[in-house]
Amino acid sequence: MRLAFDVAFDVAHRNLTNITVAHNRTSTFHQPTPTPWPKELVEQIDVKYDDQASSNLSLLVLRVVLFVVILAYFNVIPRLRKTNRRESQQIAYVPRQSAIPNRSREAQDLEPANGSQKLIEIEDDRKLRVFMDKRMGQEVPGDSVGDEFKGYIFKITGGNDKQGFPMKQGVMHPTRVRLLLSDGHSCYRPRRTGERKRKSVRGCIVAMDLSVLALSIVKQGDNDIPGITDTVHPKRLGPKRATKIRKFFGLTKEDDVRKFVIRREVQPKGEGKKPYTKAPKIQRLVTPQRLQHKRHRIALKRRNSERTKDAANEYAQVLAKRVTEAKASRADLRKRRASSMRK
Repeated sequence: MRLAFDVAFDVAHRNLTNITVAHNRTSTFHQPTPTPWPKELVEQIDVKYDDQASSNLSLLVLRVVLFVVILAYFNVIPRLRKTNRRESQQIAYVPRQSAIPNRSREAQDLEPANGSQKLIEIEDDRKLRVFMDKRMGQEVPGDSVGDEFKGYIFKITGGNDKQGFPMKQGVMHPTRVRLLLSDGHSCYRPRRTGERKRKSVRGCIVAMDLSVLALSIVKQGDNDIPGITDTVHPKRLGPKRATKIRKFFGLTKEDDVRKFVIRREVQPKGEGKKPYTKAPKIQRLVTPQRLQHKRHRIALKRRNSERTKDAANEYAQVLAKRVTEAKASRADLRKRRASSMRK
């Protein structure tokens, strides 16, 4: 507004020398012509207002640039952009949570070879610096975590933040995001066929807002970790399908699979009762009874097909007989009508 007013004022001053008072023909007196301004004074006024207009324009540009910089600093411009809610892989940023007091972090170590796992609490956050800004699937040395983990190499397999939201592989973000998940995605179990739902998940980048970090031992160090590497938890249940039992023990088709079933011991609840063993039922086991049942099904199928063919042939014969009888009756009726017309 100020710039527009200065320019208009400048134009008015430039036209002062060209202003003449028109003669009023209806008036009875003659109005005198005003004397023009000196040329030096008009040039001084032009220079003054040209400088003032240029300075005002530069000041306005400076204000606009400063306003844009402030908006970008406070992250206001990305919030004003419209987001497409129908994109399946859209990331919607969640506002930062309120300040949470520092708590002891927990690391859950897993030994795949022994089938054991253990939850370890770590009070000092400085020991966890080696995990910061790492992603799921990366291998991290455990020397800085403690002396008992010297020589170990851990692999980050997951974790949960302080609100309990799980980490999701592939989400390259250190905070919580909302994704449209469907069947087949991790961190989501659909209740209906084809159902999709927008769920809050934690990104795969490790930060200080995590409460539990899941690790897997890739390389074992010098010392044993009590409860993880010094104990062995065998599988409770073995393979149940016949082909998988053969693959597990390296058997051929001629070997009897029933001798290699893994049995487990059951301790009865009552006192004085002897423990006994239980074995799972072998599925898809080829036995003589099963082969006999298969032959019986094939014989029934063949018998039914033959019975169907015989019934179809019998029906075709009866139908042909009825058609010939109908033709003969119509021909006889036609002859009788013709003979009655001649009479």
